[in-house]
Amino acid sequence: MTRSNRSLTQAMIDHMHRLCHFETDESLKIGNTEVVYYPPAENGWRRCVVKLFGEPIFDCTGQGRRIKTIAFFNGNFFDREGRPSRTTRERINGILARGGDTGTLPEGVRCFINRETGQCCIGKGDICRVLDKDNPVVSLVPNKDELIFA
Repeated sequence: MTRSNRSLTQAMIDHMHRLCHFETDESLKIGNTEVVYYPPAENGWRRCVVKLFGEPIFDCTGQGRRIKTIAFFNGNFFDREGRPSRTTRERINGILARGGDTGTLPEGVRCFINRETGQCCIGKGDICRVLDKDNPVVSLVPNKDELIFA
């Protein structure tokens, strides 16, 4: 099922899916988006980083098929209000949607502009953290039932 109207976001999500299921061990660069895969180290840990215009916007580590750490970054490209660009938010939303689909995160977690504050946030409703020029990273704990910030 397609998770995005933008073909680059969908290609990124599809490639990340193939990495998680050991269907490939190659990195991928398409247009302005890059999925960088770091093969397992001696301890079995592996890592995936998504970059937009060469800047990281997502980083996760795992062992086997289990994701251990999740971090989202602002991408160092901002709108006039200091929020991550629309493209950054779109890529992050693609990753968050897939995380909800696979049970890595609760369904419905999104990167959104808070209507009351005008800030860019990652979360669900009132349970969220700011992601902007002054708050460059939001870390989440993999949990399908509860949104937990690290």
